[in-house]
Amino acid sequence: MADVLKIEIKGVKELQAKFKQIDSELQMAVLEGLKAGGQIVVNTAKGRVSVKTGNLQSKIMEQSSFIQNAEARVTVGVKTVPYAARLEFGYTGPDSLGRTFHQKARPYLRNSLDEKDKEILAAVESKIESVIRRHT
Repeated sequence: MADVLKIEIKGVKELQAKFKQIDSELQMAVLEGLKAGGQIVVNTAKGRVSVKTGNLQSKIMEQSSFIQNAEARVTVGVKTVPYAARLEFGYTGPDSLGRTFHQKARPYLRNSLDEKDKEILAAVESKIESVIRRHT
C-alpha cells in the first residue's frame, strides 16, 4: 500500500479576499494619484496660458476620471472655449468669415504635462506607497 501525504492549508479564502481588497485599494490609489497629478497640470497650465479675459484660464480643468478594466484615466483640458485648441496647436487657414490666419502655437497644456511629469509620477507613487504601508 502506498503512503499518502495529505497537506491542508488554512486561510486560503481569507488570503484571496485580502488580495482582492488590496487590488481594489491600489486601483483607487492610482486614480487618486492621477487626479492629484491632473491638478498639478491644471495649475501649471493656468499659469502658462495667455490671458486676455481670463475665460480660457478659468475653464482649464479635470474633465473626467475613471477606472475600468484595471485602467485608470484622468483627462485635463478645456471643453467650452472654441479658441483653446488654436492656442495650443496653432492654426493656419481661413476662418468662417474668410479671413486667413497664420497663428503660431502657444502650447499651455502639453508643456505643463511634460514639465511636471516627475511630480505627477511622485503623486501616484505616494498614493500607492500609502496602501502598501497599510498592508505590511
